Amino acid sequence: MPRATVAAFWERVAARQAGLVSRRQLNWFGHDRHYVRGQLRAHLRAQGWQEVSATVPATTTGRLTRGQLAWAGTLHAGPGSPVGGLTAAEMHGLAGGQRPAVTVLIGESVNVEPIPGVQFVKTRRDIVGFRSTHWSLPTWQVEPAVLLFAGYTRSSRTAVGVLAAAVQQGLTTPDRLLGWVARMRPLRRAAVFREALWDMGAGAQSVAEIDVGRVCRRFGLPAPRRQVRRTGS
Repeated sequence: MPRATVAAFWERVAARQAGLVSRRQLNWFGHDRHYVRGQLRAHLRAQGWQEVSATVPATTTGRLTRGQLAWAGTLHAGPGSPVGGLTAAEMHGLAGGQRPAVTVLIGESVNVEPIPGVQFVKTRRDIVGFRSTHWSLPTWQVEPAVLLFAGYTRSSRTAVGVLAAAVQQGLTTPDRLLGWVARMRPLRRAAVFREALWDMGAGAQSVAEIDVGRVCRRFGLPAPRRQVRRTGS
């Protein structure tokens, strides 16, 4: 195949990946490592590209966006490595939970060189099977993403708050999250999550409301009447 045709292929791939492409992908398109190395050096000298990592160049200059960092992390970690944690939830639309670094999940046996702005998190979970089908960027579904984060963040209140935010913002439902709690067994804090999700299913929309329900059950008090939507003038 002519080099011009091959170049057109990887340029389209880079465009779909926010301007990022891996050396591995360039090799897949028929460029041997010597040609790839020479082209990278030429582009870097011309200051048209920048080297994000030893395996991933960016075909753009300037500071990388969060979307570009996510692509850089997944390409650097290798095929099957998805965006996870609160970064995945952010991709699905979660507001207010953003962390400075983007999270990319890797298998327990995988070791990668660090990239500034990317947090690589090892997990024994099915990183491929939990992927969403809605994104070209490899991204976990919102339910396993928030549950895995919630299971291992330091504060249980932060953990429950993330689940409540995902439900309150309409990204998922208590029933779907309960199903995923069972599917991801064993899951740290599973009992805490089940209790909180039952409260959310009954109408609680914040950690404070969940706390009130827990106190009422503990001391045998009547359950509170939840707020309801009203229509009218």
